Amino acid sequence: MLCFVMSRYNKLDLKYIRDITIGFYNADEVNAAKKQLLIDTKDMKLDSLLSRYPERQGDGRVSREVDDILSIVQQLDESTSVQYLPCYVTDNMDKVPSIKLDDGDMRLMINKLSTMEAMVQSLQSTVCSLSAAMNGGNPSGNSRNDVTQWPPLPQCSNVSTP
Repeated sequence: MLCFVMSRYNKLDLKYIRDITIGFYNADEVNAAKKQLLIDTKDMKLDSLLSRYPERQGDGRVSREVDDILSIVQQLDESTSVQYLPCYVTDNMDKVPSIKLDDGDMRLMINKLSTMEAMVQSLQSTVCSLSAAMNGGNPSGNSRNDVTQWPPLPQCSNVSTP
C-alpha cells in the first residue's frame, strides 16, 4: 500500500488516492502500512514533525487510518522531509490498484485539450469580428478605391465565446 501511496502522492489528488486506497485495501493491510510508516518516521527521527496518530478502532477504521497515512505523508512533504523515507516497493503488482486511463496522467491531457479548445473558440470569435470590421459592411469585402482586389474574408456565423 505504501508503494502505491508514495508513487502517486504528487501525481494524483489526495481525495482520489484516498478513495482508491479505501476501496482496494482491507483493514489489516492499511493498519500494517500505517504502523510501518510510523516505524520508518521514528527510525529516521522524523516523528517529531508529526502529530500523534493513535491506533484506530470501530466503524470507519480503514477510512480514518488511510486519512492518517495521507496526513503523515503530507506533513512530511510540507516539512521537505518526505525524501528521507525509504523507497517503498512491492513484489506483487496484484497488490497495487490499477488506475483507469482517464485518471491521472490522461486527465492532464484532457484538461490541456479543453483549454486549447477554448482558446481556438476565442481566436475564431476575434477573427470573425475583425473580418466584419475589415469588410466594413460591404458584403463583397471590396472597396472601389482599392488598387489590389483582395478576396473577401469568410463570413462568420454567430460563434459563442468561452
